[in-house]
Amino acid sequence: MRRRALANIPSHTWMALFAPAGVPDAIITQVNKAVADAMAKPALTSFLEDQLIEPMITSAPEFAAFVAREREQTGKILVKFKIPKIQ
Repeated sequence: MRRRALANIPSHTWMALFAPAGVPDAIITQVNKAVADAMAKPALTSFLEDQLIEPMITSAPEFAAFVAREREQTGKILVKFKIPKIQ
C-alpha cells in the first residue's frame, strides 16, 4: 500500500551551487556570472541537454525563492504521507 502511495508523490531533481551564509554579495554575483557565462556556451548547453539536463540560471534572490517553495512543497508531502523527520 505504502509503495503505491509513494508513486503519487510529485518529484523532480535539480542541482545548484550553494555558498555559506555570510558570503559577500559581490562574490555571489561574481560566481553567478561565471556560471552563467559557462552555461551560455553552446558546447556545454548541448552536453547537458544530451544528458536530459535543462540548464537554468537564476539570480540569488530568485534561487532563494525557489528553494523556499521547494521546502514548503516538500514539507506538505512529508506531512501528507506521514514520512517521519530524520533526526
